[in-house]
Amino acid sequence: MAATAATATPETAYVSLPSSPPHTRSYTDHFITVRGHRVHYLVGQAFAPPATPHPPASRVEIAPPLILLHGGGLGSAALTYEASIGAFATRGQVIALDWPGYGASDKPDVPYTTDWYIGFLADCLDALGIAQADLCGLSMGGAIALGFALRFPARMRKLVLVNSHGFGQGVPCHIVSNLVVRSPWLNTLGWWGLRRYETMMRRSLRPALRDPASVTDALIAEAIALVRDHGTVRAWRRWQRSEIGWGGFRTDYGPQLPTLAAPTLILHSTQDTVVPMADAARAYRAIPDCRLRVFPHCGHWMMRDDPAAFLRAVAEFLATASGSDGWHRRTKNPLSSPISADHPA
Repeated sequence: MAATAATATPETAYVSLPSSPPHTRSYTDHFITVRGHRVHYLVGQAFAPPATPHPPASRVEIAPPLILLHGGGLGSAALTYEASIGAFATRGQVIALDWPGYGASDKPDVPYTTDWYIGFLADCLDALGIAQADLCGLSMGGAIALGFALRFPARMRKLVLVNSHGFGQGVPCHIVSNLVVRSPWLNTLGWWGLRRYETMMRRSLRPALRDPASVTDALIAEAIALVRDHGTVRAWRRWQRSEIGWGGFRTDYGPQLPTLAAPTLILHSTQDTVVPMADAARAYRAIPDCRLRVFPHCGHWMMRDDPAAFLRAVAEFLATASGSDGWHRRTKNPLSSPISADHPA
């Protein structure tokens, strides 16, 4: 089922959004063929009416589609966004893609570089009939969304970057990370352990989920199923090898950030060990029209660690006309004045 195109407007009829009720499947599954590859995507289904009534039909402004982009490694549309996609659907059309190489999408023999994914995203939106959209990306998905926004500014309305890659060249534990990425036997041993031992999978999720209650048996089972797919492992390993060099990450949009036209929200977890807080702070200062919110209690997967705070932050940003509250004109110094999930910059 192809998604319908939507016209972007300065401000949308966005309401306060609760997270999806537990054990509620708030999306439907769809497939589309792009570049000869079968791509799986979820379409959010609103599980409850908006918290406040819409104004008369003549006054409602239609929100553009919101496209949710997951990260690499342990990532898929459902694994990342199942707790939020239904809530986002109360605003309008919301789509969560399974990148090629992940989830139920095909896992072809392709480069799997950031640049390749950016071009693929453009072709995917064309196939879905979407001329302009809001993008929300986590980690690798954030870098792809940021690269897309820089390359195709006319196709963007607003951009949300969640613990995003692409802000700098620094790699956590750089030498060790490079050795693991470049060493076939170390890489193979690590994935074998994740497939075989539940305890090892639980430990690997500690940087992603700081709240122990977020690490459920169902999540562990879903994560193990993902790493048992050798096509997903191949896609992630190729992306890592293309990105991590002895000089650091190869994709660094830092010099281009002052040219970014899309209003941008950066969401960052201070306990995230994957993307340094300093990178998010530099990006916040460099992007002309930008807001930063810091989550002091979350790991890399903040949308699973604290879905209510994640939804609230994104909902408020997407509902606000750019510049209407003056936040992009304020002095940007997030490190000297820490910003909580409830207090925007």
